[in-house]
Amino acid sequence: MFKHWMDNPIYTRLAKKDSFFVKPVFWIAGIAGVAALIISAWHLYNVIAHNAEFTLGIFLTALTAWFLMLSSPVAVALTAASIAGGDINSEACQLVKITGLSQRTFARGYLMAALRRRRLLLALTVALAPTAIVGMLGAMLSMSHNLGYLVYANPNQVPVAFVPMDVLGVAAMLSAYGIGLLALTVILGAIGVGLVLWWKKQVAVAATTALSTGMIMIGAIVILTLTGPLVGGIRYSEFPSPLKSIAITTGVCALLPMALVGLSLWLMRADRDE
Repeated sequence: MFKHWMDNPIYTRLAKKDSFFVKPVFWIAGIAGVAALIISAWHLYNVIAHNAEFTLGIFLTALTAWFLMLSSPVAVALTAASIAGGDINSEACQLVKITGLSQRTFARGYLMAALRRRRLLLALTVALAPTAIVGMLGAMLSMSHNLGYLVYANPNQVPVAFVPMDVLGVAAMLSAYGIGLLALTVILGAIGVGLVLWWKKQVAVAATTALSTGMIMIGAIVILTLTGPLVGGIRYSEFPSPLKSIAITTGVCALLPMALVGLSLWLMRADRDE
């Protein structure tokens, strides 16, 4: 299916060729992602096994990765809307329309072109996504331990054991947020293209800006709202139904966005007559 998408005439016309520094940047992003993940995982192990102290460098790295995951959907949405809005009424596009290409073909082409234009940002985001989850998990557990949360009371400062359900809950929550934000990149990109093809006006770019920024802000508020009680000392193990709470968070923040991605790709699937 994706090879068919890559053969899209709209994508072929709008996709920019790789410059000489693109491949080295991909390698750097991959190496940086693996190195950061190894360091973060080692810190997480020390936090759980030896009650290690909070590490500012790992926290800042994880925070940067989360910022990339929050900004990538907006960047892709604006790029998709800008490409479609600037091309839809161009002479080159009018010539392509004469061939009888469907709206789905145009939508696929614009979305793929936008993803290609932002491929370096997406590569760095995907490379650092595991670090965002593992690093933030270690930082949250370490900070919570220092504040006396997520662990049993320990006035004598002897080694304590983290409650497995609390660790599982935080890990599932962060993973769900990460998957949801990565999925939102495709969703907002598809929405940006759809608005331009529907309105056929440059105002669709402004609407995409407002919509994507608003959805990201809502996502950030949801993250802060759900993590607030956790940081405040409410443990998953204290919930009446901890597994149910974890399942709801995972379903809303991860499975629902992934389902929407599938729906978006299905709506832009290859036409039967192509």
